[in-house]
Amino acid sequence: MNTETLGACALAYNFFSRIFLHAPDPLLLDLLARERLFENWPMQPETPEGVSGLALLADFFRSYTDAALPTLNADYTALYADPAQAIPLWESVWTTRDQLLFDGPMFDVRAAYAEYGLVSPRAAHEPDDHIGLELSFLGGVLNEAAGAADRQNPEEALSHLKVARNFLNSHLARWAGNFLLETAARATTPLYGGAALLCHDTLFQTGALLQADSAHSL
Repeated sequence: MNTETLGACALAYNFFSRIFLHAPDPLLLDLLARERLFENWPMQPETPEGVSGLALLADFFRSYTDAALPTLNADYTALYADPAQAIPLWESVWTTRDQLLFDGPMFDVRAAYAEYGLVSPRAAHEPDDHIGLELSFLGGVLNEAAGAADRQNPEEALSHLKVARNFLNSHLARWAGNFLLETAARATTPLYGGAALLCHDTLFQTGALLQADSAHSL
């Protein structure tokens, strides 16, 4: 995986993290509209879901204004905050028998963060295995790999890539696909439907790239 691809992955996961971690951020949305990010998306989609998701986002942001915020907030609330039907945002709920928060996978995720000197910003109030935090961590590790490759340190870069591959396989690959497809099926706005589909494609691509890199040097 070359540094350009690593940087593209890191940028993508930063976007996905911010979309799923918080309710709609007007400043972020204004920036995305001005920068036309989705008309210049750095990763060419490789799945039908990705193609559809990118098209939804590009079209949405071409005409985006702040007038869309109430609808976006309503969609976010219905998807993730409605007590009667919220889609769980945490790995433990998806992957443990009793579907409990603060269960085993969360502690494994916390330990992975700690290896990089990271602590969840809301560790006392919210589990560390939130989809937004896991995506942010994966993107951050890939960014570290890109930095090491730029410094001509392939051993360090490969070490970061091994962490990214293990984290993806042990955590996100076990549940994020189901979370994202359910989000895409239930979303009523192109922002959340498109982001879910494009994130699904990006995780697919990342898994394939990291698997290929496991047998090769940079």
